[in-house]
Amino acid sequence: MSTSPGASPSRQFRRIGILLGDLGKLNKTVLQFLVLQMNTFQRTFEYEFLPVDYNDPFIQKLSSKAPVDMYEVISEIPAFIKRYEKYLDKKTEGYGVKEKASTSPLVLITMACLENRHYLTGRGGFAILTLGYWKRYMAPPSLIEFIFTLLVRLSVGFVCPALESSAHFGTRGCLFDVTSNLNEVRLKVLNGFVCHSCRTVLASEGFSELPNELSLILKKDWLGKASEPEKPAGVAAHLGYDLFTTKGPQPTDWETAKKTLQEEWVKQVLTILAVIVGAALLLWFGLK
Repeated sequence: MSTSPGASPSRQFRRIGILLGDLGKLNKTVLQFLVLQMNTFQRTFEYEFLPVDYNDPFIQKLSSKAPVDMYEVISEIPAFIKRYEKYLDKKTEGYGVKEKASTSPLVLITMACLENRHYLTGRGGFAILTLGYWKRYMAPPSLIEFIFTLLVRLSVGFVCPALESSAHFGTRGCLFDVTSNLNEVRLKVLNGFVCHSCRTVLASEGFSELPNELSLILKKDWLGKASEPEKPAGVAAHLGYDLFTTKGPQPTDWETAKKTLQEEWVKQVLTILAVIVGAALLLWFGLK
């Protein structure tokens, strides 16, 4: 890893590998695009999506619609990592790739359900984000916003383990709130800030700049609007996922109709304005 421009010698990009498991009908392209956008404006994490062996028994277990035992999943992680490293080696054979893909830290994102209703688990440098209990009443924010906020939360835990031992139980809308279920997570996704005590811990561990980067990510101003084609939200909308109308894995019939009505309304307004301007010009030329 190379030290990023303007960062202190102790601060380096931390590569975070991401595996996309069974996400149902979620638009994976939009999720990948938005996560990789975060590589462009912060200096701590460098996200990369890695290939997934969907035939692996561990991945298949976490693709099941039936809830799975969390402790059983945790016990199987070391064996999965060994198999996955061999899988990656085979995938890269013959391509002449010099840089070896990192298998730590890794985050597996899936729509699986854990029996105890937890949504985060893992072992060592491997974390699993299970979102099977996400429901539409939890929106806003959208499911994709849930995912990249929780991904950022996991990423900070990888680079600053001290935060895990100084967690606070008060719900502050802070990225590091201890939340027992997904319904409570929406508060941290909506508020998007880092509280004073967590800023203090990060500063003491050499990450004084990180809270400002996190606030930039979590406030989501960088997304722009769906009507701005050059902004991430605009690109996402063209890819079939409007962050401001689509709440779940894919747009419902109502969400699609709503977006269409909004677009038609804008077109009608522009048409009326064009008619008014045209009539005014004709009148002005007539008077001349």
